[in-house]
Amino acid sequence: MSIVSQKVKEENRFSLTVDNFFKMFSVGYLLKKSNAYKDKGIPCLTVFKVLFELVFTGKNLFMNYKAESFDIPFARDVAYRFLNSIHINWQRF
Repeated sequence: MSIVSQKVKEENRFSLTVDNFFKMFSVGYLLKKSNAYKDKGIPCLTVFKVLFELVFTGKNLFMNYKAESFDIPFARDVAYRFLNSIHINWQRF
C-alpha cells in the first residue's frame, strides 16, 4: 500500500467523521439560525465544512491556494467573505 493511498483513505475517513458530527449536532440548522446564508454558489455549510476540516487536519487555507491544491472547491474570496460577513451572528452560532 502506498503512502498516498493511505493518506487519501485517512482523509476520507476524517471527512465522514466530520459529516457525522455535522449531522449529529445539526450544524446546518445552527448556521441557518445564526443568519449564515449565501445568495448563490456554494452553500454555506460546504464552505464551513471545508474550513472546519482545515483546522483539524492542520492545513492552512492560504498555503493550499498557494500550492494550487484542488481540494478546496471554492475561491479564496468565498472563504474570506464568509468569515467576515456582517450578517452572520457568530456569537449566536
